[in-house]
Amino acid sequence: MCSRRAHLTGGTFDGMVRNLAEIEREIPALSNAECLRLLKSLIDSLDGPPDSGAEAAWDRVAGQRLDEVETGTAKIYSVQDVVGEARNRLKNAR
Repeated sequence: MCSRRAHLTGGTFDGMVRNLAEIEREIPALSNAECLRLLKSLIDSLDGPPDSGAEAAWDRVAGQRLDEVETGTAKIYSVQDVVGEARNRLKNAR
């Protein structure tokens, strides 16, 4: 989406032509709040429009998982087992 915005605005920012190097030089002067705002804006521009059916799909999956837990058909792992497995995988990946 970033490239579409640049195309639609003629590559301008506040009426001035800006290149990436100029913007990168200005980033260190930003406050933490401004950096977070810039980062969120960049991520949002790459994400595209929200999926209108995503929330309903997650609700269905959560309901199915809850049903599996309540009926005893879900395979359940302890926190210790999950953390231990994650640590082993990370250790072996190095």
